[in-house]
Amino acid sequence: MKNLCVIKHSNILFFINLVLLFTACYENKEGCLDINATNFDVSADIACGDCCNYPSLRINVLHRIKDAQLDTFYNLAIDQPITLDSIHFFNIKNIRYYISDVKLKRADGTLVGVNNEIKLSITASNADTINFFEEDNFALISRRTPRSSNIGTLTQNGDFVGVQFKIGLAENINQINPNLVPTTHPLHISTEMYNKQLNKYIFNQIELFRTAGVDTIPTVINIIGNEYMKTIDLPFPFNADVGFNITLTIRVDYREWFKQIDIKNANIEDFVTKVTAGLVNSFQLVSVNKSVN
Repeated sequence: MKNLCVIKHSNILFFINLVLLFTACYENKEGCLDINATNFDVSADIACGDCCNYPSLRINVLHRIKDAQLDTFYNLAIDQPITLDSIHFFNIKNIRYYISDVKLKRADGTLVGVNNEIKLSITASNADTINFFEEDNFALISRRTPRSSNIGTLTQNGDFVGVQFKIGLAENINQINPNLVPTTHPLHISTEMYNKQLNKYIFNQIELFRTAGVDTIPTVINIIGNEYMKTIDLPFPFNADVGFNITLTIRVDYREWFKQIDIKNANIEDFVTKVTAGLVNSFQLVSVNKSVN
């Protein structure tokens, strides 16, 4: 019995020493402890100083044109013949336009925006600079350089019924000094979407050859002015999960922009009026994707 007690005592001492050894070797792990972040680390013990990455709201635009006869969509080609009626071919050189005031919409009508602000400046008539802050939710969409646009940080989650945004820029944005905007921002003057004579942004710019293979100088349609800003409301129920980026994939059917226009003969005013009217029905939210990258 005495020997058995010695063995048990030895086992207990061994176990205690083993626990102390592992405790001494363990080092606390630093990481993101905010469950709302995309890089939340459940295994971390110590909160990092500034390592948390929060979900972003992104927009991916699919540039398409619908074949009315086949009832299908195909890619809007750049620098290649396009037709709406199988007879008159034209050629798109580029299409660029501003998206602004992007909001997610809840069932009760509440609009949820991103959690980013940008400082903008207006140069007054007496040359004074007036600064103000605006929600930073702008994107410049270009057919020639298609890519996802990062709208900003999304801090709210839950159920949504769709998305709302504007084509164009609000009146107060149209009064800012674009030279004072950061060079990497869509509103900077280097975007070439600013009319220096009018001191106004170009909301929508279309460059096209009216007759494919014949014209050598493109017709340029610049849509400028607050009366041409349009609100786009796209229904699509989805859930934004905690800690996940949201990418909205939006398809644009450019047939809606041009279908009422005699492209070969229309004047610029006709283009501006009919494109602005047609684009309202050209957008469709086709998918919502979630990711942590």
